Amino acid sequence: MKKFVFIILSICSFSSCTSEPENPFEGDVSNYPVLQKVLENKEQYQVQILFTQIDRNEHGTPMFTNYSFNLDDDRYFYPASTVKLPIALLALEWLEENNVDNLEKETIFLIDSVRPSQIPAYVDNSSKDSLPSIAHYIKKYFWFLITMPIIGSMNF
Repeated sequence: MKKFVFIILSICSFSSCTSEPENPFEGDVSNYPVLQKVLENKEQYQVQILFTQIDRNEHGTPMFTNYSFNLDDDRYFYPASTVKLPIALLALEWLEENNVDNLEKETIFLIDSVRPSQIPAYVDNSSKDSLPSIAHYIKKYFWFLITMPIIGSMNF
């Protein structure tokens, strides 16, 4: 019996030592000055963040960790997908209306960076020629919209 109690107490003490993962939006974000400014002024910018981190264990099984920042059920916020669709349509409309020589939806579209917090995009290995373009980014976006409900309904 004493051995059983010792084992139970040991398990309880070890399990209490594990800590919850730190919310990335409540930790030190000083390396990302734009994000830091927005998070520090959450009411001014009406920031609400719902973020899911996806990691895989040693067997390749996805493990989901949800984080939230400043969520408020009484205030609606627009998910990123509702913003991206009009931007994609406006980009295509702008290309058609302005008719700039040698600029079309398939034109190579390289993204550079001016701050360490930005990530340049000179290559897109998911495109046929490994080069990014407006059309390819839009295709990737729509593929994502179509497959996410399917992936979400799968039982991992």
